Amino acid sequence: MSSVTFTRILLACNDSQNSEFVFQFAAKLAWGFNAKLYVSLYDKSKHDLAAIFNKVEHEIVVRPELSIKEIQHTVIEKDIDLVITTVKQGDSSNGLLTIKDACRFIDHVNKPVLTIPGNYSTVSVNTIVAPIDTSHETRQKGPYVIAMSRKLNCEVKILGVSSDKGKDALSTICNYSRQVSNKMADEGTGSEIETIVGGNITNLTLDYAKKVNAGLIIIMTEQEVNFKSFFSGKYSEQMIKFSPIPVLSVCPIDLVVSEARM
Repeated sequence: MSSVTFTRILLACNDSQNSEFVFQFAAKLAWGFNAKLYVSLYDKSKHDLAAIFNKVEHEIVVRPELSIKEIQHTVIEKDIDLVITTVKQGDSSNGLLTIKDACRFIDHVNKPVLTIPGNYSTVSVNTIVAPIDTSHETRQKGPYVIAMSRKLNCEVKILGVSSDKGKDALSTICNYSRQVSNKMADEGTGSEIETIVGGNITNLTLDYAKKVNAGLIIIMTEQEVNFKSFFSGKYSEQMIKFSPIPVLSVCPIDLVVSEARM
């Protein structure tokens, strides 16, 4: 299982009600990965950003107005390998992007994107939830789970999840969950496995994340013919729309396929 690291992180956000927590979260990640942090700020900030980012190398640019194309251009120009942005949920005006814009951005940028709810109000992440579904590629999120758990110093819960209650689906997610857990153990990262089947997989995941007091969910977003997969835009959009905690959306990479270990 190949390792994952981030060396150039982009934070694109505005100065909404709870933005200080977003700044602190981004600074924590940049410090953990020893990454340079680029900040595209779409408001003049009332916070002491120099103090918040004092432990990390950073560059702040105040933008006059929101432009998705400008964010995409920054990703390319600065060779960004992780994007952090805030999203508006429900009727809240907090956050930079609408859910639709965030999902379009994720589909086109081809980089890991961490979406943080605009009303997010904590920096602590004690638990990561990694949902494992029936798609072959679902196991590729393992390296990202390992990297984030190490840098955030938190535990990992692997959730085998499927809307299908059939024996084949159950067998697949149990096997895949065990394979990911075994490979994580090989890398020195412990995990716990739970399996839940039947129902909307977004709701199942969010309910489980609430139960274990998770601070981060890691999903995959590539379009896939398997409609029961988290690769389906339908479910990844639901996750970003309804999750009260940050969601890291990653694309599958052929070189990061988890080989089976029975």
